[in-house]
Amino acid sequence: MIHTIERIRFTNRVLGALAAYRLEKRQVIQTLRSGSGSITQSILGGRVSVGDHLEIELSGILVGHAKLISMEAVDWEYLNIDDAWRGGFDTLADLEQALKRAGYRFKPLNNYQLFRIQFTWPGEAPTKTNIFRLAKQLLRTKPIGEMTGKELTAVKAALIPLNILPEFNDKTISQGLEELSRLFDEANKV
Repeated sequence: MIHTIERIRFTNRVLGALAAYRLEKRQVIQTLRSGSGSITQSILGGRVSVGDHLEIELSGILVGHAKLISMEAVDWEYLNIDDAWRGGFDTLADLEQALKRAGYRFKPLNNYQLFRIQFTWPGEAPTKTNIFRLAKQLLRTKPIGEMTGKELTAVKAALIPLNILPEFNDKTISQGLEELSRLFDEANKV
């Protein structure tokens, strides 16, 4: 039996439909919280430690049990697309909108102290990342010169099939990545 110390509470209203769906599918592994939030206070106060089990709740319904991996103070300006993805969002703009729905709307996000809380779903196989969707999103939202090494590697890897498979010769990069993303999702039943 899992001994539950604390809950991380999410709501459909704040997350939005897509991120809430991803949470239900246990694809969300991170949340951003204020210093005054109950889970943050439990961690800061020592009542919850790394490795402890938590209950994950979505709009009052238990989604499952997770294990705390880490918590650290972060500033908005240092967050990147990986933070958005770990939180169930496609873009930083989507994450920003969710934070505003959560109450971070009265001053610029850089003026808030955020806490990044990461967790894992015990017994769950890691989710597969759709590298083609990731590459398409990166190419649409970020100049190549501003991409991290990890992001650039992901884009280059996703473009390989477009360069070697003849069925993509007549497609734009965006069209090819969209098609590969769809095929990936179908193969992985997303």
